[in-house]
Amino acid sequence: MTPTNIARRNMVGALAACGLMAGVRAPAMAQGAAAGAPGPVLVENDRVRVYGVVAKPGQKVWGGSEHPPRLAVFMADGKVKFSGAAPKVVSQKLGDLVWDAGEVALAENTGTNDVSVYLVEPKGKPVAGGAHPNWKPTPPMAGGKILYENEYVRVIEHAARPRMGVCGEGMHTHLDHLTIGLADGRIRITKPDKEPMIVEAKAGDVFWDPSGPHSIQNIGSRSSRAFLIEIKTA
Repeated sequence: MTPTNIARRNMVGALAACGLMAGVRAPAMAQGAAAGAPGPVLVENDRVRVYGVVAKPGQKVWGGSEHPPRLAVFMADGKVKFSGAAPKVVSQKLGDLVWDAGEVALAENTGTNDVSVYLVEPKGKPVAGGAHPNWKPTPPMAGGKILYENEYVRVIEHAARPRMGVCGEGMHTHLDHLTIGLADGRIRITKPDKEPMIVEAKAGDVFWDPSGPHSIQNIGSRSSRAFLIEIKTA
């Protein structure tokens, strides 16, 4: 388990980030809501499962038993102790990424504030010499940069100043992906043959986006920030 600083289980009626899907916000509750699960399931389909974990000081964030490989996305600053052969305490920041290969080692909240994390579990296995048939190695859209990539996932960060395109400039499309919003923002979404929509996106919105042509502009007064996470397994 290697920390990598690369960088309400309620349905909300807001449309967020790079799509027209309803988002889900981080659960305002302690982790372990269901027996054997690290927290509530926020998103699940045939490609991915996403848990929302909120760990209070002294609680485990994840680990302690074998589990599928997954990507941890920190949704708040916090101090975490990673156990294992060489235990260490790491100060994590909003948007930090940690790849957990499925080890039994623990991650424990040793800070004074709650730690909020999304655990992104790709379904299926890496494909030898390739990836899921719906995934292909395409360059990020304008304004995007690859933060992390392995045989399971590719994480692209999009940050946009006011009046810029949120996840690419002009009308464009993406591969199917998971979107995680990291900042509040006001955006205008335009799709072909549809009236533009104004959306109040929220930090913590998370949803699966099958994509399609769209243009999304930051019309707020602050910069927007979101992760697009592509699933490469089959």
